[in-house]
Amino acid sequence: MVLSSPGLCAQDPPRASAIRSNPTDALEHVYVPPGTFTMGCVAGDGECQEDEKPSRRVKLTEGFWIGRTEVTVDAFRKFVAAKGYRTTAESDGWSRFFDGRRLEKKEGVNWMTPGFDQGPKHPVVHMSWYDA
Repeated sequence: MVLSSPGLCAQDPPRASAIRSNPTDALEHVYVPPGTFTMGCVAGDGECQEDEKPSRRVKLTEGFWIGRTEVTVDAFRKFVAAKGYRTTAESDGWSRFFDGRRLEKKEGVNWMTPGFDQGPKHPVVHMSWYDA
């Protein structure tokens, strides 16, 4: 999650790996500075997946803040209350659900009703690529 919260970004650019608490969601965020890195598999990686090939150099031209941990149910609830956001699972009326053996399409599950017990400090689930 890239942030542009005034509480985080109003100051001068921070040093690499600076950590701050975002007053909006109460989560810790870490600063990723601009720079270049290699993305993908390294030579000899026996667990490399096809979508990790080939390795390549990536240049970040701007730094950004990103959550240090997964977004919690509580933090996502605050976001939804502030923005009125509706997730893909809510709009579609279903999401993929792991039944202990495999993922299957399940009607009625979303971040508010995930299909299992979940507390406010647990990671939010049933998020799509678009929701992220």
